Amino acid sequence: MTVPSLKEVLSRPSASFIEAGAALVDAMSEWDDTKAWKLVERHAIDPEIRSRFAQVSPQLMQAVLRHGAGLSATSSTNAIKWIEENKGRWKGILNPEANLWKRVDLSFGTAGGQIAEASARQDRETACALYNAFMARHDAKLAIGAWMEQRSVYATDNYLSLLLPGQRRDCHLGYDLFAPALTPLFAPADGEIVQAGIIDERLDYGGFLVTRHEVESKTSIWALWGHLSHESVLRWSKGDTVFEGKELARMGDFEENGWWLPHLHLQLSTIPFDDFRLMPGVGEYALQPIWRELFPNPQCLVMGD
Repeated sequence: MTVPSLKEVLSRPSASFIEAGAALVDAMSEWDDTKAWKLVERHAIDPEIRSRFAQVSPQLMQAVLRHGAGLSATSSTNAIKWIEENKGRWKGILNPEANLWKRVDLSFGTAGGQIAEASARQDRETACALYNAFMARHDAKLAIGAWMEQRSVYATDNYLSLLLPGQRRDCHLGYDLFAPALTPLFAPADGEIVQAGIIDERLDYGGFLVTRHEVESKTSIWALWGHLSHESVLRWSKGDTVFEGKELARMGDFEENGWWLPHLHLQLSTIPFDDFRLMPGVGEYALQPIWRELFPNPQCLVMGD
């Protein structure tokens, strides 16, 4: 079967950027990330393609193109190996330590789930009542929202795919810790603030921080902390140093966290982004191989299992 040329792929408004990555293999004698990017940019003439191309961060686009070409999404695997070898290393993000809290899994993956439905329609009163009853039934203080869970709450047009037209972004790329608003969060390791900001829109992050932690020589992990209180975010500026065990932030309430049940969205990244607001917190389920390379599961770091 003949593989379409890059020009042919990018002339179709419905083309996926995975297809573009496959076409690039024939367009280059040897793979080069910079050259691949420039070739796609040059041939993305169709207005719809160009609009989608402009809304995807360069770092994510590079990973998608590499995957489409049959390559790893990122050339570095050291960070993932470090995570696997350091179970429980970040349990100090809560006090008492995260693995000591009585906890229960809270799924947002079932379309008929009442808490999920109330959250999706931003019904604070119902969501809180259902959540409180759920926690009481399980006699739990901490609820866990799973990494890579397919969720029904991402129902707005904000979650339409830019990478795979016709699909939705419904795969959760972070690890959620649900606890009362203003629950303190502590730096799990020394590091620095890479980005601090507030996205004051419903169903977004509200207050957020991004920290960088050097885990080995020349190997770093970036962590996005989402749904934080505004006051705790505004204490920080890019370049500030964070110290292990010191308070980093606090979970935000509905008005400050994007109108979600109070929780932390913790997302790890093995690559830096120029602007972490463009790092997806929810991805296309079909692109799981990419997400697993870029955004590894924080659970073993936080809980030790």
